[in-house]
This record gives sequence, C-alpha cells and structure tokens, in this order.
Amino acid sequence: MPDEWNSYRLEEVCDFINGFAFKSTDYVPPSNDTIEVLRMGYIERGGGFKEDDSPVFVPRKYGRDLTKFFLQTGDIAIAMTDMKDRVAILANTAWIREAGRFALNQRVGCIRVKRRDLVNARFLYFYSNWQPHVDYLRSRANSGVQVNLSTSAITQSEIPLPPLAEQRGIAAVLGALDDKIELNRRMNETLEALAQSLFKSWFVDATQSALPKGWRNAAISELCEINSWTLGKGDELDRIEYVEISEVMRGNIANIQSYARGEEPSRARRRLRHGDTVLSTVRPDRGAYFLCLNPSPSLIGSTGFAVLTPIKAPWSFIQAAMTQADVFEYLGQQADGGAYPAVRPEIIGALEVPLPNKPELVEEFHRTCAPLYERAENNRQESRTLAALRDALLPKLLSGELRVPASLKN
Repeated sequence: MPDEWNSYRLEEVCDFINGFAFKSTDYVPPSNDTIEVLRMGYIERGGGFKEDDSPVFVPRKYGRDLTKFFLQTGDIAIAMTDMKDRVAILANTAWIREAGRFALNQRVGCIRVKRRDLVNARFLYFYSNWQPHVDYLRSRANSGVQVNLSTSAITQSEIPLPPLAEQRGIAAVLGALDDKIELNRRMNETLEALAQSLFKSWFVDATQSALPKGWRNAAISELCEINSWTLGKGDELDRIEYVEISEVMRGNIANIQSYARGEEPSRARRRLRHGDTVLSTVRPDRGAYFLCLNPSPSLIGSTGFAVLTPIKAPWSFIQAAMTQADVFEYLGQQADGGAYPAVRPEIIGALEVPLPNKPELVEEFHRTCAPLYERAENNRQESRTLAALRDALLPKLLSGELRVPASLKN
C-alpha cells in the first residue's frame, strides 16, 4: 500500500444493510405498485451486475415498512452465500445504478458509503471485486454445506483508501469502461428485441387467423440439423474453449472456460458453427440461449445445449423464431426430470414456424435483421475486450503501479 493511503475498517466508512427474508408467497406479478427483489442471481461471477433469469416482485406496500431495504444509486450489493465447492460469486459485488428499482433479499448485503469525505463509492465497488480482497473475504466464510459470509466478516475487513482525488480518478478510468459495457448490453437488448418483434409481426401475427395462400408450417427439424457436429477423439484441437449452460443467459456468454485438450469436462461435446442457434435443454424456460457468429474453431458447448444449424432457412430467421417468449414457455411446459427439468432435442425439432413457399420474404427478413444480430455480436466482443482491459488495469491502479492523470481527479 502506497504511503499516502490510509486503512479503515469497512464499518468505519460505510453502513451495512442485510436483506429482508421475503417468502415465495410474497411474490406477485409485476405492476406499478411492485418492486423487484434483488437476489443473488443479479451478481455476476467475478463481480458486476447482470439481469436475473427469473425476476420476482413484491408489493411496495408490504404490510411493514421496507424502505430501508430499497436500494439507492451507488449502493454496492454483495453476495453472502454460495454452495460448497461452487464458490462462484461469494463476496463478489454489483454496482446499483437505479434508485428504487430493487428491494434487497436475504443473504445479499448492501454496502452504502457514509463517509463521503473519505470514500468514493464507485472506487469502493471496484476495490470490492479486486481478487485479493474477494479471496480474503472467502477465507473468512464458514465451510459448511452452504458457504456463508457473515456480516462481521465484511464490516470488519480492512479497506486501504488512497486520497479521495485519487479514488475519483481510479473510479473515472474503470467506470468509463464499465459504462461502455453497460451501454453495449442495453443496446443489444434493443437490437435483439427489434429482430424478435419484426419476426413476430411478419411471420406470427400475419398468420394468426389463417396461413396466407402459399404458406405452410415447417418443423424446425426440417429447417435445421440438430446436434449434428460432435467433438471426437480425432479432432485436432490443442485447447478447448468451453461454454457451460450456467454461463449463458439471453444471448450473452458470461464466461468461456479454457482447457487443454483431454482435460475438458466430459459434457464438452457440442461443436459450433457460424449461424448456429444454441438453446439450453435444461430448464429451457430460463431463456439460456446464444447465437454463434464467427466462432473460434475450438469453441465447444455443453451436451446440455441443443445446437440448431440452419440448412433451409437463414440463421437470423431461426434465431428470431426460437427466441420468442412463447417458445421458452412451451419448452418449459414440456420439460421433465425433477430438480433440473430438461426437454429432449426432438421436442425442439418438432416445433413449427410459419414459412412462405416463396423465399423472398424470408430473405428480406435476413437482410434486415442479420445486421442487427451482427452489431450485437460486435458489441459483445468489444465488451469482452473492455472487461479484460478493466481487469488488467484494476490491480495496477490499486497497487499504485499506475497513477491516473490529474485531470481525472476532480
């Protein structure tokens, strides 16, 4: 720690709020009178905010005052629980951008700066996800079946703080990268929602009353090959870039794991091609999917995915058709298997989509929507690069090895 830095216990400079123990019976459909419950699923592995795959809501007027559990802009949510041998997000944090959107759930804590004369909140957020600090907190967690981090372990941890101006500079550098990543995420939501909306308008709504003359319902298995390319022992790959189901949500891949050939998990078998639509067969109603564009030859998916390779329709048409909300709802209804219900690939293949016999409309859809998906993929690649830069800068800035320009300290 540089000489000009001072160390404080977290409780000296921040308030800490434990979440409220909502019950499942408290959950209600979303409306103007409800508030979203921030649970563990909103915290990204490695730190950061991500949208939960299954948001839940409670009434804002709950029967008791929940105001103290409403999160404010600049709050830092911290994961206080993880399962044994799956320490994925324990002690990682998420930055809260929107005041009043969330009520804090149990086993998620809130760090709220009270000494703003000493602490820049966004600097503290980045520090909280610095791996040595995360490792320290994890070392203080219990080691039972469910790994828990106590309030005292968090609040009594030592936080080294540079001068406030230096904190502002570090937060400005790292925050600019984070803000661009968030902007890309929001832009992608808009781009993909537009493509899905166009598909619904052109091919679903247009056939609600009856199929127009010259149209038919085509099965996905007719338009696509399903799981047609499998990783074999003779495939000449030095390394495997592996995509697990748990790392995928609504078009985004959070993490890609790298393995030396022969050391990859046994379920790393689905080879991927350009234009593949990849859907999770496990808990399919979650909407765990992604579109594979210009993949590395070593990119391999889990056998828990169904990989749809278009053969008689453009890839944008298949992607938009298979990511409609009612598709995930239907597949969820067809899934079985207890705690981790799954759907068979044949059920996916049996799904039908309206298809005009003349290809002009489908081709026009592809000309219109393929650029939307390609732009979204470019945004994702840019975000991965920015995240890697942010993660490389973080330890250098926190150690004092790199110093921010004076212009960013104001």
